[in-house]
Amino acid sequence: MRLTFLTLILRLLIIMFLLLAGLVMLIHAQPFDDGGLHVLIQPTDCAAPCFMGIRPGITTAAEAQDILEKQHLVASWIDPLPLTDQSTEDPNFGLLRWRWSDQRPAMLTGTDASLLYNKNSGLVVTFGGLSTRISLATLLLELGKPTMGYMKVGLNDRDRPTFTYAAAYPDLYFDVVSYIQCPMTLRQLWEAPITIHIANTIDENSRFTMYPTRLQPLLGAATSYFCD
Repeated sequence: MRLTFLTLILRLLIIMFLLLAGLVMLIHAQPFDDGGLHVLIQPTDCAAPCFMGIRPGITTAAEAQDILEKQHLVASWIDPLPLTDQSTEDPNFGLLRWRWSDQRPAMLTGTDASLLYNKNSGLVVTFGGLSTRISLATLLLELGKPTMGYMKVGLNDRDRPTFTYAAAYPDLYFDVVSYIQCPMTLRQLWEAPITIHIANTIDENSRFTMYPTRLQPLLGAATSYFCD
């Protein structure tokens, strides 16, 4: 009788182990949802840096405007390309700004976007200020530790202290920034959405410093150091 009971227990344990192993395999078989980050780091329509067929340093502002219109991505132009040369505060660079249509890429959350272009060459310089649904944790899990970045705290438009985290991936031609209102927890920092800036080169390296080998302790300390 006792042997039969032990045999039954052993069979139940084996069944539970097999079910657990199957569940683990099923979880690992599910594709990881990176929120659309792969669209930026592995574009299928052109070589990086590229977003929606627009390549900073290669595509002209006129071509970019045409690409956006042909893909029905623009609800309205805020600052379209001028028909004639106009004097502005900056004689070298111009801004092409638009309001997204309902065809906006799912990864984006902002209503507006912009391109900076060189007036002399006509080429797009940066494709930036892209507010996304991608969390900082997702970024770090997918791409690993950034090469460089910076952290600081400042005041927002309501005079509330806000922590800024910036990270640069020069080899992938983009950098990101996250804003978290103080006080913050480490979880809030990991879950903070990122805003992406795409460029052929990073022209503002002076803003960034090299990150240490281990980034996690640095971010953990940031929650208290910057928002104390």
